[in-house]
Amino acid sequence: MCLIIAKPRGVKLPKGKHLKKWFNHYPDGFGIAFQYQGRVRLLKGAMDIQAMFNLIDKMRKELGRISSKDIDIVMQFRQAVTGSVIPAYCHPFPITANQSELDSLDIVTDAALAHNGIISEYAHFTPD
Repeated sequence: MCLIIAKPRGVKLPKGKHLKKWFNHYPDGFGIAFQYQGRVRLLKGAMDIQAMFNLIDKMRKELGRISSKDIDIVMQFRQAVTGSVIPAYCHPFPITANQSELDSLDIVTDAALAHNGIISEYAHFTPD
């Protein structure tokens, strides 16, 4: 199962020591979703702690003058239950049926999904 952190507007990002601890407990990948120009930006595929911090830094750079404290953010630390441990399987996912968008490591979309478990009976799925 995964760990989902929802950081609402007005709250600071968790401290680095907490992010490291969570990644060590859920080591199968990391992704982040945040408000971006009226849509949702997804950055995912971090497979180690340094890559996780690189994604957070990329988010901050993309936000420019907007503080991360001033937006809603969702972070997901993956603990694989099924499927390969690969960057494309990190969460959050864009809500779409387009496989290339689902696999994208950097995408802007209208809505994102973070989940904790297995979603089945809605599409063909073959575990790796």
